[in-house]
Amino acid sequence: MSVVCLAGKNNIAVDCLAYLISLKRPDLELCFLSCKEDDGVDTWQRSFRKFSLERKVPQVSIEEIRKIGDLKLFSLQYSEIFDPESFSSRELFNIHFSALPKYRGVYTSTWPILNGDTTSGVTLHRIDRGIDSGPIIDQLLFEIDSNDTARDLYDRYLINGYAIFKKNVNRILDKNYSVAPQEKGIYRYNSIKSIDFSRNNIDTSNPASVVRNMVRAFAFRGYQMPKFGGWSIYKADILAVQSDRLPGTIIHEDKFCFIVSTEDKNVRLFKDYYEEFWLNCHSGNLTRLVEIVSLLPDINLRNSSGSNGIMLASQAGRLECVDFLYSLGARLG
Repeated sequence: MSVVCLAGKNNIAVDCLAYLISLKRPDLELCFLSCKEDDGVDTWQRSFRKFSLERKVPQVSIEEIRKIGDLKLFSLQYSEIFDPESFSSRELFNIHFSALPKYRGVYTSTWPILNGDTTSGVTLHRIDRGIDSGPIIDQLLFEIDSNDTARDLYDRYLINGYAIFKKNVNRILDKNYSVAPQEKGIYRYNSIKSIDFSRNNIDTSNPASVVRNMVRAFAFRGYQMPKFGGWSIYKADILAVQSDRLPGTIIHEDKFCFIVSTEDKNVRLFKDYYEEFWLNCHSGNLTRLVEIVSLLPDINLRNSSGSNGIMLASQAGRLECVDFLYSLGARLG
């Protein structure tokens, strides 16, 4: 009997474990290794620890699985680096959120957008002694839409990461797969220090395309949003008008947006009202809710805890707000 360990977090680890359970293969003994930061509580993503324990999948430690000879380990957004030399098994695999060999390391939802890439992908590879440098088993590529934010790109990674797992897991379990070395060349590894997300003020001294990509790349609700003029900004459009003022000049401001000059063309920066919206749903400020709902692209958008406006109002017993949001098509759950 083979031991299959999923090590990871978030929706991709949950989905992949659910798929393995659904296979009902008696020749497999499943176990899981969760990240230290997984506290067992669902947020905008599901807790892998919670899901695994609810399905009575045994939890193991790294020390335990290192000793297992017939082990197949899948790293699914696991937070720590595995040293394959410390394992008895060499059947260690990772699903990396990029089209390797591009974007080894972290922030793979940010760098492709900052660089203006139009495609990305997910890569299933064997783990070697390097970081995201092991030989490739399979890769799925997809387009990056011109309006995609970092959060949108991450959601695409989740979908395609699960797809590549389902496509290949039985071949790996049955040892019926092949690998190919990664393409050689100069490819940058991005460490956790490669981007300082606290420096999220939009620099409008750049060309408009760079400004727009910066907004898209830093817009990852739940972690950070780009800032301008004291506001969070959720979207940027490039206008046809050529800038005739100094870069960074605010040409117009209203409740919806700023229009700002850049190095070449003017850009429209859309103000983000979601934090205020969620706060007023919870506090029951119906008057303010009525004023700002028209400024929201989607009233059903969820916050970092996984709750949308009507859920927050319902949890706080703000029935007038619940009725108002329900009349607008808000969904509870």
